[in-house]
Formats: sequence, C-alpha cells, structure tokens
Amino acid sequence: MGKDLREKADNVFMKLPLGEDKVGHSRAVCECAEKIANNMKKKGVEVDLDVVYAAALLHDIGITKAPFKSEAEEEENPWPEHAVEGAKIALQGGLPDSVAEAIQAHEQLGFNQTEMDELKFVAPAVGKNWGSDSTESKIVAAADQVVYIVRHMQLDAWKDQDAILKANFSYVDTLYKKRTGRGVKRDHPALIRMIERTREILPYIQPNEVPAPWKGISVLKTPKGPSE
Repeated sequence: MGKDLREKADNVFMKLPLGEDKVGHSRAVCECAEKIANNMKKKGVEVDLDVVYAAALLHDIGITKAPFKSEAEEEENPWPEHAVEGAKIALQGGLPDSVAEAIQAHEQLGFNQTEMDELKFVAPAVGKNWGSDSTESKIVAAADQVVYIVRHMQLDAWKDQDAILKANFSYVDTLYKKRTGRGVKRDHPALIRMIERTREILPYIQPNEVPAPWKGISVLKTPKGPSE
C-alpha cells in the first residue's frame, strides 16, 4: 500500500468540508500517531505505519455528517456515531478495511457491546462491532486522546494521574444522560477501560512530541470533578 494509501487518504481528507479546528486537530492526531508508531517500531512492535497515517488523518471525517463541527460543540453534543460515518466515507473513498476499522474504533471509548447496545450505538460499518484490537487502532485512539487531553483540555497526561478521567468524564456522562436519562460515576467500567487503554500506549510518546497548538483550536474548560 505505502505511498498510494497515504495519497488516497490525503485526497479524501482534502475534499471534505472540515472546519479549521478539525483540520488542525486531525493533522495533530496524525502527527502524534506517527510518532507513537515509530517509537513502537523502535521497540520491536510490528506496526503498519501507512495504516496509522491514513486512519489518524481521517479519524474524524465523519464529523462532516454531524450538526457540529468543532471539539467544543462535540463536547456538548456527544455523537460517537461520527466514527462509523467516517469509516463509511473511508471505504467509499477506496481505503482498506484496516483503515476503516481504526477510524471506527477510535470512538469506542472503552464501551463493551452491552454498553453500546444500552447507548443505542448504530451498527458498525466494518466488522461485527465498533471495537478493534489491532495495534494501529490502539495507536489512533490513543493519539486522539493525547491531543485532546494536552491541547484541547490543557492537562498533563503524564504527571496528572487523573488527566484521562478529567478529560473524558464529561463527554461520557453527557452521552449517558442524553441517551439513558442517567449519568455515570468515575468508576464506570467504560471509563476504567479507556484509562487503561490510553495508559498502555502513553509510554510511547513524550510531552515534547505532542504537536503544537494550531490556528483555530478549541480550548475547552476542564469540567468539575466527577462524583464519587
């Protein structure tokens, strides 16, 4: 695949009407994911760098189907289905299942199938469910988390042990309230899984490797701490 896969991803990305914040966010996640992937390869981990590049660049393209266009609007109106829409766009653009799978999985957010059914998640675009255990999928999801935590939330994912929880609690809590009528607590299993998955990849990237803020970035307020 190599160069052809990267060019195909670039072409799909450039044709979509993404806002300034999303373009910057997507490119930052792509850069972050590539650094993670390269660091993992140096440690002997097998990684397809081209799949990582394509999936990371395109991970949020499904936002073009959503009523919101920025990280700030997405925080207030959780719509994880943009991951499935993004996977569909990627497949329509000729990208392989491995790329679509990683795009789709980045918004699984640690939910298992029972929780996804409870939240009325739509059917996946590829595979039997939204999840993926591929190394490339884990890298893309973690890179998205790192950029979100460090740049959008302005938290230290390495020194602050609760940074991942602080950054994601409001989104998950709001999603549950809107779809089930009840919120969640900080020990919700999905949040615990999300924290564990992000921490698994975090050692492969350092603070000085996170891309700098971009023009039009949405800087979000750190929400109040979740209830015990």
